[in-house]
Amino acid sequence: MNRNEKKFQELADTAPSATHEANYKQHMDWDNKDDQAYGMILLQVNPSVATVENSALTAKAIWEALHAAFSATGPSAIFADFKNVISKKISLANPALDIMEMSESFQHLMAATIIIPEVVQAMILLNMIPKEYDRVTQTTLQTTEQSKLMFNYIRDAILMEHSHLNVRATLLNIPKWASCRLYKNSGSGEMRLMG
Repeated sequence: MNRNEKKFQELADTAPSATHEANYKQHMDWDNKDDQAYGMILLQVNPSVATVENSALTAKAIWEALHAAFSATGPSAIFADFKNVISKKISLANPALDIMEMSESFQHLMAATIIIPEVVQAMILLNMIPKEYDRVTQTTLQTTEQSKLMFNYIRDAILMEHSHLNVRATLLNIPKWASCRLYKNSGSGEMRLMG
């Protein structure tokens, strides 16, 4: 007996009587809304999944069946997040996006009960920054206690360095990717770029 046949039998068994007419109307309103929700869920899933889950009688039942079937994180998803964490390179163009993706991967690993200590997360992030941000690595490792070495602290330092490089590049009209320093000529007082 499929879902529609079961519902029809249920409705036939609960035909309205004078005393139950109000309850019957409420039940029919609820049933119509449930059918709409059920249909919307089925429209959003792959047809092969929809046929498997078609045995559920209500939208809540199909939702719970889908949640149970697809909410568990498998080893391949865990490995993909781990690989993203250890192989991600932070770009010069938009380090915030790369760092956010890395942070999301750490959060996915944590949700899958793969706990990476905060100091290790910070060191992984330090290892992934481009050579143009070496100053961040040197300064951080020389001035920060291990107990304060955290992912968010390193993220903020990288984003601040990125901001400084962009401002300097804009003021001096040099490419943002250029790795150069500004030196003051002691004799003439003029500023020069040294590559």
